[in-house]
Amino acid sequence: MAYEILRAANKGQMAMPVSARKILGIREGDVAALNNEDTACIDR
Repeated sequence: MAYEILRAANKGQMAMPVSARKILGIREGDVAALNNEDTACIDR
């Protein structure tokens, strides 16, 4: 299983690597929710 690391900026914004966005099908304006089980849910 591969994983990517997200980094939080000083204002709380998180940057997701392009490779992860492509795998998950995330585009600009999409909403993502993270939970404490290392998974992501994409709301389209």
